[in-house]
Amino acid sequence: MIKLPKNKKKIIAGYYRPPGRTDDLYLTNSHKEITDLKTNNKNTIHIIGGGDFNAPDISWESNSITGSKHYPLRVSQTYLDISQDMALEQMVKFPTRLQNTLDLILTSHPSFMIRCKPLPPIGLKSDHDIVLYDTNIQPNRVKPTRRKIFLWKKANMKAIKISLKNFGEQFCQSKDQTVEAMWKAIKTILEQLIEKHVPTKQTMNRHTHPWINTQTRRAMRRKQRAHSKAKRSNNPSDWEKYKKLKANTQKETRKAHRKYIQDVVSNDFKENPKRFYTYVKSKKQESSGVSALTNTDDNTSIEYRIIERQHVMSKQNANTFISRLETALSKYKLPKAQELLLVKPTREKWKTTVKCAIQHYWAEKWEMEKSEKSTMKYINIKARQLPTATTEALTIEGFQSALANTSAPQKTTP
Repeated sequence: MIKLPKNKKKIIAGYYRPPGRTDDLYLTNSHKEITDLKTNNKNTIHIIGGGDFNAPDISWESNSITGSKHYPLRVSQTYLDISQDMALEQMVKFPTRLQNTLDLILTSHPSFMIRCKPLPPIGLKSDHDIVLYDTNIQPNRVKPTRRKIFLWKKANMKAIKISLKNFGEQFCQSKDQTVEAMWKAIKTILEQLIEKHVPTKQTMNRHTHPWINTQTRRAMRRKQRAHSKAKRSNNPSDWEKYKKLKANTQKETRKAHRKYIQDVVSNDFKENPKRFYTYVKSKKQESSGVSALTNTDDNTSIEYRIIERQHVMSKQNANTFISRLETALSKYKLPKAQELLLVKPTREKWKTTVKCAIQHYWAEKWEMEKSEKSTMKYINIKARQLPTATTEALTIEGFQSALANTSAPQKTTP
């Protein structure tokens, strides 16, 4: 057991199963001893178990048993149960003896891994490769980028309305302008007014707990100033003042935390779950962000399984990514999500397909409106280039968000 900062602990355990031990008693004891590591050390944040498990019949990529060529099924099933019961992930993805992966690394925090690679065996008699496993002792959190936030509650709405009114009068008098020129004029005036009349503030570039508010932050700063002063002067009265401020800060922080929990776990958290999941995210011990995804062409990659899972969930919940994506795909007569899973188009081909589908959709829509509205009879739709600015982001990843923001292109004045 290794002691980490902030009273955290990490357990590193070794394990070996002799090839001849396949009896139920040995496997049961192995399961109990390994699971007891977590039961008896509840304050431990990180568990690593490594060794020669002699379990070549397990496919760790799919967490399944490939057969019983080498050992009875109960051997492989025992180690699969251990990894699932303790929420451990097997990190060795390469063979360690001939074509079999016998030496394993099971960890509770896979994102802590720096690298895992094979090294040559020690000595002439050993036929097992050495597994080199480097890991962090705490998550590497990416420093948040500072963002500008507009304070609309403090905006000068009166000045904005007056400026927009004057701009509207001038805009209506202008003639012979293209759609692009009119849109650029509107966009420019809006950006100028927002920059001039809406105050802003910058987000912090360090991680904070979601329940830390302005009041608790001020108390923390007062405590820090008192501590610095007490260290410089070493005066008993300064130390007494610091201790009082420290107790008050702790009281305010706990009070803010309790209030935040009451608000999060409330009756309406299902309708507004953002704060709930923000709190869950702040309590996790893994690294922030998405871990590295695999880059394979088959259907066992992490990306494929994520999309496939969301596709199944979309049948139960209409407010999922896939459900919204299916609506957008159907609107523009594009292939369904299930078809895209089976036949994956290239990035360039997909962008071209989406661009053509959008233009064809609006061309048909305008043709229908021409027959109903006399003011549109002067528009030559075939010669008119439809707006394509939104199609730049139409990759497979950004398709749903781009289509959600796509509106009917503006019609030029005849």
